[in-house]
Amino acid sequence: MAVLVALFETVHRTYARIGAALHLGEVPAHPEARRSLVVVPVGAVNLLTQEAINAALSLGDEVRALTVVHPEDKDTRSADEV
Repeated sequence: MAVLVALFETVHRTYARIGAALHLGEVPAHPEARRSLVVVPVGAVNLLTQEAINAALSLGDEVRALTVVHPEDKDTRSADEV
């Protein structure tokens, strides 16, 4: 019985220490306004790209869609479409 009590006390102290480190029960300060940039890699224009950009718009206030094309790539048609 004494071992169980000691074990429960150890667990309780551990949870109390973690709660103090996380500032549980305290009201946090107001969040600071920050600007955020979200970069969306784009390989083609399709429904998935649209959904990715919509999700990025919900995450940040500035969104950049980026595609990378090698100049010697034989399939330049897809690069022109993007």
